[in-house]
Amino acid sequence: MKIIRRIFIGILLLCVIAASAGGIYFYQNYMKEAEQVIANSGANDFKKHQNSVIYDKNGKVLVNLSENANSKYLIYQDIPKNVQNAFIAVEDRAFWKHHGVNVKGIARVLIKYMTSGGKEKHGASTITQQVIRNTFIGKEVKMDRKLREIAYSFALEQKYSKQNIMEFYINNIYFGHQQYGIESASDYYFGKSAKKLSLAETAYLCAIPNNPSYYDPLNEPNHTKQRQRKILKDMYETKLITSGQYKSALEETVVLNRQKTEQTYDDPSTYAIYCATVQIMKKDGFHFRYSFGSLKRYRKYKKKYNVAYRNAKEKLYTEGYRVYTSIDPEAQNKLQKAVDDGLKGEKKLQAAATSIDHKTGKVVAIVGGKTDKKKTMGLNRAFESKRQPGSAIKPILVYGPAIDSGYHAGSTLQNVAISKHVADYGSSISLEDALTRSTNGAAYWLCNQIGIKRCLNYLKKMEFGSIVGEDETLASSLGGMTLGVNTVEMASAYHCLLNDGKFIAPTCIEHMEDADGIGLYFAKEPKQIYKKSTAKELLSIMENVIQNGTAKNMKWDSKRFAAGKTGTTNDGKDAWFAGVTDEYSTVVWVGCDKPKANDELYGNTYPVKIWKSYNK
Repeated sequence: MKIIRRIFIGILLLCVIAASAGGIYFYQNYMKEAEQVIANSGANDFKKHQNSVIYDKNGKVLVNLSENANSKYLIYQDIPKNVQNAFIAVEDRAFWKHHGVNVKGIARVLIKYMTSGGKEKHGASTITQQVIRNTFIGKEVKMDRKLREIAYSFALEQKYSKQNIMEFYINNIYFGHQQYGIESASDYYFGKSAKKLSLAETAYLCAIPNNPSYYDPLNEPNHTKQRQRKILKDMYETKLITSGQYKSALEETVVLNRQKTEQTYDDPSTYAIYCATVQIMKKDGFHFRYSFGSLKRYRKYKKKYNVAYRNAKEKLYTEGYRVYTSIDPEAQNKLQKAVDDGLKGEKKLQAAATSIDHKTGKVVAIVGGKTDKKKTMGLNRAFESKRQPGSAIKPILVYGPAIDSGYHAGSTLQNVAISKHVADYGSSISLEDALTRSTNGAAYWLCNQIGIKRCLNYLKKMEFGSIVGEDETLASSLGGMTLGVNTVEMASAYHCLLNDGKFIAPTCIEHMEDADGIGLYFAKEPKQIYKKSTAKELLSIMENVIQNGTAKNMKWDSKRFAAGKTGTTNDGKDAWFAGVTDEYSTVVWVGCDKPKANDELYGNTYPVKIWKSYNK
């Protein structure tokens, strides 16, 4: 028995020593820092969120996402009790009793961490911990950061009252759509002050911060409703509302009264935001696809994509990223001026254009439409609108694969009557003449010889994002595609030809890092799509398109190299010019937002005029 007692006492002493050592380690490595930071903090530290900043090529701020967020601060006395109680019921029922952390929650985190070999780091956080995470620590889930969060929470509760902490929390949380705090959210979603919200409306809004993308009332109202009901149930179970209030709130139909106060951005900013969001999606593990067996599968994928995109965009707006881009202000202004001058006096027509640098493969200028003097820009047609490409698709979809397969400029093609069976041959024509003159029958016949699936694989490899099974018809060889393409995709494909057949995924990101300075963007190695000899032969033929073909009315008189291809869809609904110089790959689209026949619109009219003005 004495031996057992000694062993027990020894183990107990070891535990005490280990606990003491752990306590000393925790204090030295976490508490001292936390006490110092919190001691130097003030109320203003809790009235801000981490802003993300996007810079242009010259290091000048392109857009500061924080500056455009909406936040209306409420002091504690003005925060409705229902708002406080809703968050207490669903987030932290012991808020008024604990000292910053939930001891049981900490134990759960440690057990999960050890039993999962360090893979599982999640655990319930108190409201105090969430304030710390939103203000000082950040949201990355690591055990070291969790320990710092705990230390900071202890320190925060020592300096500030519970009322202060509740005030900081409710004013600093994100409600989606650039809205911070309950007052801004109430004004945005319902058009009234938070103090005028009903219990049902309060619970509805308080559902959002847990996951602003998933519980987005504008895009996922069913999800919001489900969490609202959970919050009401939690409030009832914790006796924060009566059974009568609970029943009445469940029966109330919540009707939004959205106030359109969201900030809009100029074209290069919207594209930069898109590119940065895509990088965060990649970091989060989203699997991007460029091939779909059917339109139905594409739409199913897009639903998942849209959810992931909204979630990543929310992170971009709130987590303090720094994004450095290739956007060149000089090139941007020149391209915008070319579009505005080219469509001067045309009230119904719109345009989009993208320009990619020859050497880097990065987007340097992007225009989503004519200059909007009323500052109501929202749609960036250059990457957000898909349109039928017409004959501008032929070099990259038909003639490139054909030359890769052994055809050459002098090869004889059959110019068939498309309205008849493809076997009904028409007159003979050389490949060079067919491309130069944009002869539809020859491209149609040639695509049939190679195989439409093989041709479409070239576009998929160049990350065209809307190729579906329904495109596997010969109509695609003439640009008659199910969903269409955008100017960014086309410009990157033409740049591939300029880059000796090597494809560089289009983006304007040069460097991107999170709030801790950790890099997110790593450029991929260029991917060989066409043979180098194929790319050179295609460019030589398309140089003739400008000199003697469908774009000869451009009257290109510069000594600089220039090659390109016009494109016009049936009835003149869409017109394109895709071309390259020794400096840029630039693609221009012109048409109406709602496709409309126009017998005066061709690829060699407005698009050629805009392209030449920019590249001369």
